[in-house]
Amino acid sequence: AELGYREGANNWTKYAEDPGISRLYGWKPQNQPWCGTFVNWCFLTAFGYDLGSRLTFGGSAACRNAADLYKAADQFVHFPSVGDQAFYYSGGAINHTGIVVRVDGTVFEAIEGNYSDRVSSVKHNIGDGSVAGFGRPCRKIVETAADQTQGEQKDPAQSVSGSDTADDSAGQTIPCPVVLPMLRQGSA
Repeated sequence: AELGYREGANNWTKYAEDPGISRLYGWKPQNQPWCGTFVNWCFLTAFGYDLGSRLTFGGSAACRNAADLYKAADQFVHFPSVGDQAFYYSGGAINHTGIVVRVDGTVFEAIEGNYSDRVSSVKHNIGDGSVAGFGRPCRKIVETAADQTQGEQKDPAQSVSGSDTADDSAGQTIPCPVVLPMLRQGSA
């Protein structure tokens, strides 16, 4: 539904205005490059704040930092799957991202914010040198929440909210760590 959305003057977007984004980052990322904010907004909108932020291991507006969150959780892979967060190199650094929506042989398609100043559908070759890799969201918590609420009229986010684990139908704990950067004196 967001395809074709265009940024306003000086990188202004509705995504940076979302209260969930401000809560996730601790600041409003208005007038900044916004591809990472768009991806995080998609997860928060689709899954709610608690579950959406856990799926991306805390999320980050900075693409390199978001990739590092997946790497720290051992969830950074080099072959895409639908729902993965794709990361791209430009100028030798990871500085662009999108959400994988289709994988077909050696090509994948991603929805990317801030691609030519708009939300676009972009096809990439899987082995392309500009593709840094893929962050694999912690899908087990979504599957577990869906299993727990099957047949019930209950919000899946509520069944895992406030915890860094989820229980499967047999009552076993499924780890899904949220890895956030260490705060030290002087951090901003």
